Amino acid sequence: APADVLDLWHFGGVAVSPDGRHAAYGEQSGHGLVVVHRDGAKSINWKQEETFWPLDPAWTPDSRQIAFEGRARFDNCRGLWILDVPNLHHAVLARGPLSNPAWSPDGSKLSFDLELRTGYCEIWTVPTAKIGNVRSVQP
Repeated sequence: APADVLDLWHFGGVAVSPDGRHAAYGEQSGHGLVVVHRDGAKSINWKQEETFWPLDPAWTPDSRQIAFEGRARFDNCRGLWILDVPNLHHAVLARGPLSNPAWSPDGSKLSFDLELRTGYCEIWTVPTAKIGNVRSVQP
């Protein structure tokens, strides 16, 4: 319906888990990351403060974690976040003009865009061994 199309701006990207069991999307109007089971049941609705926008979710190859860009709506504070889906632990991986996370097929690396002051982007890749265990932290 036309009204549904107009509401699409509320979604910050959709990603299907590699095992095909879930889809994740950023819901800007709800200020959180939503994980939906393939049967349509909402499994997780992980929320942050009302000014938070999650964008561009990317699943790990084992379908256990999601990396995504997080933005604070008013101060434009940006960074990469990770959410451990089974236990909802989350962490800020890095702060800055970072976006478009993508995992290597074996999950050993995480790539992302770094926006330079010139307006151009560089692609950076870090080994996931440097990320460590995900524990809950406050934004």
